[in-house]
Amino acid sequence: MTGLRRRLTELRAIEGGPISVVGLSFGGLLARDLAYQCPNDVGQVITIASPFRLPTATVVEPIIHLCALCYSPAIDVARLASPLPVPAAAIYTRQDGIVAWESCRSDDRNCQAIEVGGSHFAACRNPDVFRAVAQRLSERLIQQA
Repeated sequence: MTGLRRRLTELRAIEGGPISVVGLSFGGLLARDLAYQCPNDVGQVITIASPFRLPTATVVEPIIHLCALCYSPAIDVARLASPLPVPAAAIYTRQDGIVAWESCRSDDRNCQAIEVGGSHFAACRNPDVFRAVAQRLSERLIQQA
């Protein structure tokens, strides 16, 4: 998280304003945590197949518990499901196959839920995901203009 905060500060200085942060799977959890820690530096968060509403049913749960031992206790898991202090979008797929799709979306009015087709592992190359991300980023640019 220290490295992410440092990079966010660098990008904000280059951009001259808040940055849109996009995260895939666990990266979405990190993006949400970054928004909680640095709300003045994050303009919006876009998560893709990110199970931020815990607990989540997943076939890789044993691996997650094992990997959790390596992560900082500074990441507040309960806070991840709380409404963000910035606008957000949660892109999810009911065909995920890795995490429960219900844990990847929010009913929070500040978080747009966007459903796409495809699997968890295909999200990084899914044209529907690219379109949804591009749409959110362009909407943010229009709002800033």
